[in-house]
Amino acid sequence: MERAELLFPALVTALAVRMLLVHSRSWRALQSRPLDARERDYHRRRFRRRVQASALLALVGPALFVGYHIPPRELPWLFVGYWIGVTLVTVWIGLLALGDAVASGRHFSLLRRQRIVTRAQLQAEITRARAAMADDGNETSPAE
Repeated sequence: MERAELLFPALVTALAVRMLLVHSRSWRALQSRPLDARERDYHRRRFRRRVQASALLALVGPALFVGYHIPPRELPWLFVGYWIGVTLVTVWIGLLALGDAVASGRHFSLLRRQRIVTRAQLQAEITRARAAMADDGNETSPAE
C-alpha cells in the first residue's frame, strides 16, 4: 500500500471533520446573538449548505481509500460506476460551494447597500444639525 493511498483520504476526512466542528461552533455562537429574521434565515441556510458540503467531504475521504482498492481489470463496471458516483458527489460539493459564494455575495451586497443608505441619512442629519447651529449662531450674534 502506497502512503498516498492512505494519507490523502485521511487528510480529506480530517479536514471535513474539522470543518464540521467549526460550522457547529459558529452556529451555536450565532444562536445567542439577536438577529432579525432575514439575517437569521441567511445564516441558517449557510449553515445547512456548509454542513452538507463538509459531511459529503467526510464521506469522500473514505470513498477515495475504497476506490483505490477496486480492481479495474477484474471489476470494470464497478470501478467505473464507483468513480462516477464519487465524482458526482464531488461535483455536488462544488455546486454547494458555488451556491454559498453566490448567496454570501448577495447577502453582503445587501448589507453594503443598507450601510450606504444609513450613512447618507446620517450625513444629511449632520448637515441639517450644522446648518441649524449656524442659523442659531447668526441669530444670537449682535447686529452691526
